[in-house]
Amino acid sequence: MIIHYKQLLLQYKPLEIDVPIAGKNLVSALTGVDAESAHDPFHGRSPAVAIFLSFLLLILFAPPSHAQDYLIGSQDVLKITVFEYPDLTTEARVSEDGKITFPLLGEVNAKNLTARQVEKGIAEKLVAAKIIKVPQVSVFVQQQRGRKVTIIGEVVKPGQYEIAGPTTLLDTISLALGMTPNAGYQLTVFRKEPAADGKIKTKKILVDVDRLLSGGDLSQNFELQNADVVYVPKSIFYVYGEVNKPGAYRLEKGVNVKKALALAGGLTAKGSQRRIEITRKEEGKERALNASIDELVQLDDVVRFKESIFYVYGEVNKPGAYRLENVVTVKMALALAGGLTAKGTQRGIEITRKEGGKERTLKANSNDPLQFDDVVRIKESIF
Repeated sequence: MIIHYKQLLLQYKPLEIDVPIAGKNLVSALTGVDAESAHDPFHGRSPAVAIFLSFLLLILFAPPSHAQDYLIGSQDVLKITVFEYPDLTTEARVSEDGKITFPLLGEVNAKNLTARQVEKGIAEKLVAAKIIKVPQVSVFVQQQRGRKVTIIGEVVKPGQYEIAGPTTLLDTISLALGMTPNAGYQLTVFRKEPAADGKIKTKKILVDVDRLLSGGDLSQNFELQNADVVYVPKSIFYVYGEVNKPGAYRLEKGVNVKKALALAGGLTAKGSQRRIEITRKEEGKERALNASIDELVQLDDVVRFKESIFYVYGEVNKPGAYRLENVVTVKMALALAGGLTAKGTQRGIEITRKEGGKERTLKANSNDPLQFDDVVRIKESIF
């Protein structure tokens, strides 16, 4: 790539370099501007030429970040040289257990390390073995044959894939034939990286699939490295209780209880928006939370819409369960239950109520408001 751009530049203006290039003379040589005006190398050039020369300098002198960051894998071929020690020049293939054999040192770890880290490791071993006092080691990855990525979870064809050359996240999802309908809006890439102490640590990279696919955010479509693991989780939640279509539903970004209720077909005649409970896993444990209609739903949440009813028994004409709407008093409950029988009396009315997980019986009068799950009992009037 660099050679081609140099050739293009040569076609534009011949290079005339008669003295060693240093400092601003390098710009002078590349642009054809004399050294005295090298502080403005684009002086007198057309805008198109100036843009071309700027791009050329970026190409020529941009640091090869990908090469520096590449983690060496099994079956990669490395060429190792030591300055002024040609006898130590070695070409070695990385074994499955991640090692290479180097003259005078034996086995050296290379897998999941960058070329610079391997250089440092060999140099330190050469010094420690008193072979070379100040070794200058260079490591070049000649062949990348062991690059593999793994994709698991909610994809059509999970597994391990061998990749050749730059491969992005979307490339890998395509290799796995895409994601299933239950795939979540967020996936995780697990990446092994060397820490400052030389040990390997695992880094978690969260990727917002909605931003990538719907929003076109290409920053989420980064290049994968050797041994990366892509996990596409199942993203569902559950709706049960007094809804028309209970079951499991795909969790999309921004789904709240109100939307969950709509997906589940709305409430039954007994359901209530004031009695919503979410069972949620937190730190490996489940706990039940009282929720509002605007509460955001999380992965694996179980949303339960409870009955909104109370019960009337005893000396009434239509004993049974009734829907509790807004404020219902004992007097209103009696009217819903068809009134008292010939034996019934409004004196001595009892309410059985659950409080703190326990039931207790209360004396009530006709104006007392009822609560969810209250049981109103009308006694006989006998003498």
